[in-house]
Amino acid sequence: MHIHLGKNRRWFVLLMLIVIMLLAACGGNAPAAASPATAPAATTEPAVAAAPTAATAENSTVQATETTSQTTAMTSTASGESSTAQANGATGSKTFAIDPAQSEVRFSLTEVLMGQDATAIGRGNGIQGNVTVDFDDYSKSSISPVVIDATQLATDSNMRNGMIRRAILQSSNPDYHDITFKPAAISGLPGNVTIGQSFNISVTGDLTIRDVTKPLTFAVTVTPVSQSQIKGSAAATLMRDDFDLKIPSVPTVADVSQAVQLAFDFVANAQ
Repeated sequence: MHIHLGKNRRWFVLLMLIVIMLLAACGGNAPAAASPATAPAATTEPAVAAAPTAATAENSTVQATETTSQTTAMTSTASGESSTAQANGATGSKTFAIDPAQSEVRFSLTEVLMGQDATAIGRGNGIQGNVTVDFDDYSKSSISPVVIDATQLATDSNMRNGMIRRAILQSSNPDYHDITFKPAAISGLPGNVTIGQSFNISVTGDLTIRDVTKPLTFAVTVTPVSQSQIKGSAAATLMRDDFDLKIPSVPTVADVSQAVQLAFDFVANAQ
């Protein structure tokens, strides 16, 4: 009887050990299963939150770059416009005086001299006048009266020169030394002028020879050489009878033309 109870006790102890081991095994697996379930939630949430932050930073960088580029472009454009304005001399008005030493007045007409067709040309350097240029608005530029010293006009014939001074222009008379042109209107002035590039204008005014004043229009070509010098040429056609310019009758001269070409080339320097 004692031996049988001992065997039963051993089986009971063995059975308890098996139950304990099974319980231990079950208890150890539960935490292991719960841990992976918690871990993904902890890692997924930061990843989702980080994505917008990166995109926002990238967008901010792009916007900042575009803003900087636009600002640089605007600054460059403004600088370029300023340089252009300075290059064109947009600094108000400036007066240029005609330099007689570098300028020339001419007149010409046709005639029959000793039975041969000829052209009589008179030249002189006696010309004075001012041109006022408005660099901010070229259309506001103006020209002062232009005065020609008729006593300096001379041709290739001393006989003709004597007749011009005594009878035709009568420039030997102190009252008639000068031929004057007073501009009244300028048309064709450009809005912009480029140094070195010529442009054409028309200048209308009153021409006075001796005691006769008549309207006359000159076709003028102007070349801005620099901001301190301009050059130009002007030409017009007048009729002798309009200004009472009579040619004395001489045996060697016949058929003097009514039309007289009056022209001048000028150089004007800034004052």
